[in-house]
Amino acid sequence: MRCQLGGSDEVMISSPRLVMVHWIDAFDSSNGWITLKEHKPKAQHVYQCGFVCDDVLDGYLSLTGCWCPEPAGVGDDVGMITHIPLAMVQRVVELAVPEWGRSYPEGSGFDAT
Repeated sequence: MRCQLGGSDEVMISSPRLVMVHWIDAFDSSNGWITLKEHKPKAQHVYQCGFVCDDVLDGYLSLTGCWCPEPAGVGDDVGMITHIPLAMVQRVVELAVPEWGRSYPEGSGFDAT
């Protein structure tokens, strides 16, 4: 992606991988006394999209929904990170990242070229 940040020179920024993850969440039973013979738990399937945060926590797939690119060498900022234990991950599909800039208003700093 080509991007001009804050009126500075144009820089190249690499987007982190954007993925959709199917994972099984931990869950609780309903509150109160439970008769085990009548208890019918069902797995909680979760589908989540986000940017992969590499090398954050061993044994986990770490995703964020918000990624703020910074020029090379400065470091990226991200929003809240979800850490999913790898043993709960069923499938990961990498999503295509659209061409940056095509849906941004003129003057936003993003260049469609």
